[in-house]
Amino acid sequence: MKENYIKDLEKANVAKSSFLAKLSHDMRTPLGAIISLSEFGLDECKNQNSLEYFKKIKDNSVYLLSFISEVLEAKKNTSDNFEINKNVFKSCDVLNQILSVVQQRAIVKNITFTPHFISKDKGVYLYSNEKMFKQIIINLLNNAIKYTQKGGKVDFEVNANIIDNKLVSTIIVSDNGVGMTKEFQAKMFEEFTQEHNKLSFEEEGSGLGLFIVKKNVDLLNGTISCVSEINKGTKFTIHLVIDVATQQQINSLKDSFNKERLELLKGKKILLCEDKEINILIIKKILYSIGIIVDTAINGFEAINRVKNNTYDLVLMDIRMPVMDGLSATREIREFNKVLPIIALSSNAHPQDIEDSLNNGMNAHLVKPIDKQLLFETLLKYI
Repeated sequence: MKENYIKDLEKANVAKSSFLAKLSHDMRTPLGAIISLSEFGLDECKNQNSLEYFKKIKDNSVYLLSFISEVLEAKKNTSDNFEINKNVFKSCDVLNQILSVVQQRAIVKNITFTPHFISKDKGVYLYSNEKMFKQIIINLLNNAIKYTQKGGKVDFEVNANIIDNKLVSTIIVSDNGVGMTKEFQAKMFEEFTQEHNKLSFEEEGSGLGLFIVKKNVDLLNGTISCVSEINKGTKFTIHLVIDVATQQQINSLKDSFNKERLELLKGKKILLCEDKEINILIIKKILYSIGIIVDTAINGFEAINRVKNNTYDLVLMDIRMPVMDGLSATREIREFNKVLPIIALSSNAHPQDIEDSLNNGMNAHLVKPIDKQLLFETLLKYI
């Protein structure tokens, strides 16, 4: 009986993983298209009002994509040996993106939202995990707005100073909303927990917001505290110490967009293996912008034949395709061509997906939606 139970449990876990992987892929794909199209609008539009619309579309879509990833992979990145992927980002740009996401919601609820940024250098470049940093603040602000009645107020304060090449920051999010009971505060950082009150039935949520906040604060070696009282409001205080980016790291970020380096890719020929028409349009437009010649295949079988009969500098290979998937196609190509760079370009974002790509003969795995900077860096590395 016990063995059967274990087998059934294993089958259920496999089925759940498969379902979540497909769900993640199917949700990330259209969101990736929205983000890329909004970026085209930002690049090409001359009307200032329209530029603001495109910016808000992009910022909110990026946040929604991040939220979906967290919901589908809530237990990810909690192991003791997990290493944070760090990147260079500008503090004021991130704060402006955060405001773009949350301000509109405050307006809709007629909530007075007041940001206070107290810093001697608002344009400092940081070296940390930008995604985690944004998730901490956005989740706290969304919760504050969610659990504050119409006509209430939410305050957002960031106090930061640079000490010994570190940004020492205190982030405070406070509101005069419904507050939390002492009983709920004892378990508020557990996943899928929500307190039932007069606003929780009106506002939908996953119960993951504070779980994500606490997880990210811990991973960034910060601290978080909370003071809350029923019908009087809630105040969260976070202390974070973040590395200031070195000049070399900043130069590396800026060099990624150096047009002189991108000139090296002009005239190179790439095979794009992708079955979604909107993705083909987006990727072609990005590659054409730097002078790359693009050939296309809509499934793995077609890709194999094109590689056999043509010369390419690199292949961008989707994973989930009809007729033949990208992994199978890569294995067959490797039987007759060991040196052609093949880069996975997929909505499959789980670490296991990346490992599968590398184990099946690909040189690297890029996740959709497409990060142009990372795409260009990868092309420069392998071509």
